[in-house]
Amino acid sequence: MSPLWLPPPRRPSTRSRPTWLASWWPVRWPCPGLPRRAARLRRPARFLPPSSRSRPTARSRPRSATTPATTGSGSCAKPDAPPAGQRDARNPGTKGAADARAASACRPGGSSSGISKRTSMEEFYAAIAEALRAGERVALATVVHVEGSTPRNAGAQMLVWDSGRTLGTVGGGALEALVTRDSLAALDEGGPVLKDYSLEGGQPGALGVCGGRAQVFIQPLLPPETVLIFGAGHVAQFLARAAAAAGFGVLVVDDRPEFLTPERFPGARTRLISFSDVRASLRLDRRTHAVIVTRSHAHDEEVLEQLIDQPLAYLGVMGSRTKVRLMFQHLRQAGYSEELLARVHAPIGLDIGAETPAEIAVSIVAEILQHRSGGTGLPLSQKARAARGEEG
Repeated sequence: MSPLWLPPPRRPSTRSRPTWLASWWPVRWPCPGLPRRAARLRRPARFLPPSSRSRPTARSRPRSATTPATTGSGSCAKPDAPPAGQRDARNPGTKGAADARAASACRPGGSSSGISKRTSMEEFYAAIAEALRAGERVALATVVHVEGSTPRNAGAQMLVWDSGRTLGTVGGGALEALVTRDSLAALDEGGPVLKDYSLEGGQPGALGVCGGRAQVFIQPLLPPETVLIFGAGHVAQFLARAAAAAGFGVLVVDDRPEFLTPERFPGARTRLISFSDVRASLRLDRRTHAVIVTRSHAHDEEVLEQLIDQPLAYLGVMGSRTKVRLMFQHLRQAGYSEELLARVHAPIGLDIGAETPAEIAVSIVAEILQHRSGGTGLPLSQKARAARGEEG
């Protein structure tokens, strides 16, 4: 068989393809979002008449709350048609663009569930662990139920720090701002809360134009309650160990750096602070149990004056009855009310006959636990005898 004859190669032409050739030449175009036949017959825009060419669009970008949903994938994905009576929301100059952009985030059932396309599960829960290790307060907001069109599906989550910083999203816009506000309130209250949010436009308190409803569960993730110890002496050393064994976080404050060492307080946090700057330097809230055991009566009274009107869970001062009587006398002369003085546990600790620093530390932790749980502090055997009708 003779070899197939081929014409000699021709020099490439600089002329463009004739329009009549492009009109019937099938060009394959990879568009996964289009039907197979439509993808096979689709032609490049440069061979179409000027009237048929579409306006150039940006390259494929991650979909956000303001980006319309698409059908298919890749750069050829088709945007969903805008609602009736509105123009394309991607053109900010068109009429009704703001409403269209807001409505584009409201799909039936919301966008993809989970935390965020830009936030992985590992990053999300690593942030929770890091916050708790650092003693920071953070709230976990989870969309648990949706009805109608909402920005996110059930399961979307967001973290809110007490500083206002967030990670993840529950939908953005006014909804996210309100969830952030309620999360900060839950951190202050210390308990979980279930909130309902309406996205129906035109109604009082509505947050958008989606037309749906979202139910969000807000759970504060709080570090252990803190025993705040003022003073770094012998009693403070045993108190830090006893409080940690009882499940409290421990923070020791003193103005002597040589006393705030890891060898003296293993596992506890320490702060070098002047006793005159306590109020401005520390977080004082209802999860803080303050114990004043400094090295002098003057420092005890100086710290107590800064803490007596703070919203603490517990406030106690170590000292003899004579020392406490003189201290309270000075506070009354300074204008503090009897109601504030009644909040101070002084002398500190339960009456168990404690004498050594270790025994005093046990009595202090016992009183903190009794005050937190509302117990009587009486021996359980005495309560049992009373329940049986026996005389103690």
